[in-house]
Formats: sequence, C-alpha cells, structure tokens
Amino acid sequence: MTEQPRRSNGQFGEVSRDEATVSLAPVPAVPPGSFLYPPILRNADDAIAFWEQEEIPDEVLNKCRAMYVAQFQATVDYGPEEMWEGPIGARYDEEHPMPSDPTAQEAWREERERYGAQYVNGLRETLRGRPEFLDPRDVRQLAKVVGYIGTAMTLPREEGDRLREHGVELTTGRFTVREINTNYGLFAIGEYLRDPDRYDEAKRDERLTMAVAAVVNVALAHQSGQIREEFGNVNDNVRQTAQIVIDTA
Repeated sequence: MTEQPRRSNGQFGEVSRDEATVSLAPVPAVPPGSFLYPPILRNADDAIAFWEQEEIPDEVLNKCRAMYVAQFQATVDYGPEEMWEGPIGARYDEEHPMPSDPTAQEAWREERERYGAQYVNGLRETLRGRPEFLDPRDVRQLAKVVGYIGTAMTLPREEGDRLREHGVELTTGRFTVREINTNYGLFAIGEYLRDPDRYDEAKRDERLTMAVAAVVNVALAHQSGQIREEFGNVNDNVRQTAQIVIDTA
C-alpha cells in the first residue's frame, strides 16, 4: 500500500492517480422491429446488432422447418438435370440469349453446356451435404440467416457483402451467412418466409392454392406449363408437400 505523502506542516499532500480508461466507441443502438417488420438498417453492424438480439416467434420457426422440407423434397424429386433442362436453363436463356450472329452461336452453345454441367454437378454435390430435415436447435439461427440475407439486399454493396461474411453458429460448426444460405438453399424459401401475408389466417385458402401451384410449376416447368394426365388432379404427394408449407400458419 502506497503511503500518502505529507507536507512540511504535517498535512497530507495530493496523490497522483492514473485516470480510468473509458471507451468512447459508439455502441450500436438497436432500433425496434421484428422478423416480419424489421427496422431500417443502414450498415452491417446495425444489422448484426438487430438480428442477434431479435427473438424469432415460434410461428416463423415452424414455417421455416416446413418450407425447408417442402423445397428440399421438391428439388430431390425433380432432380438437378431436370432443374437445368427446365426452369434454370430457361432463366439462363433469358439472361443470356443466343446471339443472332451464326458465327457466335457455337461458342454460345459450348458456354451454355459448360454452365449447365457446372450447375448440375454443383447442385448434386450440395444436395448430398444438405440435411433432409432441420435440427430443431438450428432452426432459430437459420431463420435469422434469412433475416440477414433479406437485410443484406437492402444495404450498399460493401456493407451487404460484409454482412454476408458474418459468422453464425450451428450445431455442425460456425459458418458465414453466405455459406449457410447456399448450403441450406435458404434463398428458395426466404422471400416467402419474410412475407407477412403468409401468416394471415384470412388468406389461408389462397396460400394453399398458391403453394400447390408453386410446387407443381417447379416440378413440371420443363413441360411448358402443360401438366400431364397423371397430374391432372394434383397427386396426393404434391398436395401434401404444399400443405406442409402452410399447415403451421
């Protein structure tokens, strides 16, 4: 213990003390909001602060599990090759139309074939590593990843990319938002999961009709919208798959 110094008159003198270190770094203020109605977030730090503290309702979690199972089964049933020959290939052709110059068409075909093989092999590999069902302990984190991705799309490019590299803990380890979004195919369900209308009881019948149509359209898009005779009345498996999407609403 340091003895306090005394002056010549016997009185105690002043003691020099180091000033306490105080961090003046701003702490991100978490604005009010919810999963379906998030606040305006301007950067990655604010987005992380919001989504890390946001409590996701069980209704959203149940729907997340159900929609994941539905899209996983539809993708498996349809198959990577059919996906490329159907909706994915059609989207490629729309975004990369065949050139009118005959001398450039062969190169276009080769590039399309190369891209298609890459897509099919990549999707097949992804499906091998993707669980058929979600671990209940992961569902809350996966729903938050859906929130991260939705927010990232509203941010400036640099901030959005930074948010996509944020790490999220799952039962299998820690992965970036980008990795989880790709590995679990969350981009296929995110838009629907974030849509408030899908939680409106008054629209239950409408959602069922749309869900059935969505599953049928994805599964049969390569038939140019013409549903074959055996699917004329929408078979039970397709209807059950669509029902999974909304039966927790």
